[in-house]
Amino acid sequence: MARRQKRNRERRGKEKAAAASAAGSDHDSDDAAGAVEEGAEAQTITAADELTSFKLIRTSAKPVSLDFNPADADPAVLARQGGLHVLVAQNNNSLHMWSVPVPPPGKTTKQANLPEPSLVSSVEMLGHRTEPRALAMSSDNELIVSAANKSLRVWNAHTGSCVRTLECGTAICAAFLPGDQYIVVGTKEGALELYDIPSASLVETFDAHESTACWSIDVQPDKKGLVTGGADKCVKFWAFELVRDEPSGASAVSRRRMTLEHVKTLKMSDDVLAVKCSPDSRLLAVALLDTTVKVFYADTLKFFLSLYGHKLPVVSLDISSDSTL
Repeated sequence: MARRQKRNRERRGKEKAAAASAAGSDHDSDDAAGAVEEGAEAQTITAADELTSFKLIRTSAKPVSLDFNPADADPAVLARQGGLHVLVAQNNNSLHMWSVPVPPPGKTTKQANLPEPSLVSSVEMLGHRTEPRALAMSSDNELIVSAANKSLRVWNAHTGSCVRTLECGTAICAAFLPGDQYIVVGTKEGALELYDIPSASLVETFDAHESTACWSIDVQPDKKGLVTGGADKCVKFWAFELVRDEPSGASAVSRRRMTLEHVKTLKMSDDVLAVKCSPDSRLLAVALLDTTVKVFYADTLKFFLSLYGHKLPVVSLDISSDSTL
């Protein structure tokens, strides 16, 4: 096929050159020179002469790499086996295996009347479809939670298996609550979402930061509450409360569950990107969009000092176990 296409190009090039020479005018000299160059280019075989498209695979996300199985099989063998298998890796962290029918030797795609490529298998349930934005580990080091856009997953830290998958908002931060039965997630929409791990259910949603991003969550060292910071220029303090759910049916049994109660708010001069309580419960560090870190006394919320030095905003904070660094 490649040689036939080459001969066709040579013939067309000669015809254009002859037509340009027959014109014989100075005005057509450029056309004649172009025809000669085109005829010279026709002497080489290009990739388009060797490669032709015969089937199109439409993937569910953008492909990032692929491989063939088997890589060097004979076309006759592939035709007898039902086609070629193509493994496609996509940018949403999934793998798809496609079966592509191959025409037998000597027949074109139209002559063979081949069916469309079909999806054989896929690997897409373990990881997130988008990049994880937050991680948290339980107090007993048994569970890890990872949060991404519209997806919250709980993992066994020892086996690496996913034990729970929950739907959530656009998650930015997450934390285990005392007892490791509940997870609280801060979202880009400014909400705090409280999840029950054993039942894999959303327990309650709180409008924490007025429809602006909730950037940071930190559980207080005394385990009696947590602190959140958001793009509404507020640091908010929340207390843990136990409430009893009302039974929904005649045979239903009421049970106690965790909830959050807003206690107080600390107004800041700029967006709050990170918050951290010192282990001795004495200080509260707050990172702002203006690249500074403000430190307050945790009990009175009185200003203590400012930390300078970063050229860009601080997005993560931590304090040493002895509360000195």
